[in-house]
Amino acid sequence: MYCSSLAKLFFIVQSSLLFSEKFTTEFSAFRLVLDISGGNVNGEIVMWPEHGGDNQKWHFDDDLTIRSELGIVLDVKDGSSEVNTPLLATKKLQREHQRFRVVPVPE
Repeated sequence: MYCSSLAKLFFIVQSSLLFSEKFTTEFSAFRLVLDISGGNVNGEIVMWPEHGGDNQKWHFDDDLTIRSELGIVLDVKDGSSEVNTPLLATKKLQREHQRFRVVPVPE
């Protein structure tokens, strides 16, 4: 399934939800999507206008990682649990802070 309007998602570290779907996240109020800044390994995850690039397309993998079409995954910077810790796109290393679950927000 490819979704273009998943504005109401939370990414929560250390998950148990297993499914593999392709999606683009969209913050519908401003038509912004999750984007790997610069499309590079260690690029910060930012909200950016949708342009359809591979750095804006995401997959839920069976190992609980969220992988971009570029083959790199969401990663909590330095594995920190501090408030305002940024997300990066890094190589998949099977770290706990690369595992997520998606929780829908009630309407």
